[in-house]
Amino acid sequence: MNQDELKELMRRHGFAQTRQLTIGSAIALCESPIYNADPPEADPYAVGDVALEDATWGPSIGLWMIRSLKADWGTGRPRDGKLLPDPEFNAATMRIIKTESNWWPWTTFRSGAWRAYAPDEPEGQPPPGMYFVVAGDSLSKIGARFGIDWHELARINGLHDPYLIRIGDLLLLPPTLAGDVPL
Repeated sequence: MNQDELKELMRRHGFAQTRQLTIGSAIALCESPIYNADPPEADPYAVGDVALEDATWGPSIGLWMIRSLKADWGTGRPRDGKLLPDPEFNAATMRIIKTESNWWPWTTFRSGAWRAYAPDEPEGQPPPGMYFVVAGDSLSKIGARFGIDWHELARINGLHDPYLIRIGDLLLLPPTLAGDVPL
């Protein structure tokens, strides 16, 4: 699927904001192996991360490389590896994961690799629902700025040592502050 097709798929699953469509489609192009095409196309049947499989988790599958859950295999639940290759099911699952945590679970989002497929995205500005740490910041100062407890900020960012944030770190904000559109 090319970027326009990915955006249309996302629209069918409740995305309306242009920036969200741009970021989500760019993530799919980064996550999924790309066919040698012009424009680039993501492979809905791709399987990745097989080396990370264990007794609980299966491979990542589909356009947004959703990690399958072995207990969900064949159940129709969101991480059902049998259904994840279906673009509609994969997009619906992506929407659930994204609503719970913004785009943070996708490595290509955190690394900024998605920007290669979003040339009009402003450089140097944090993506929606994110905050760049600047000089003088602490979690308590950032929390106060956004009206949230710093413990919550540490929890949603998986910070086990909240005193170790660095200038330029990208922090996830709670979905209520991220401007997410409810399902």
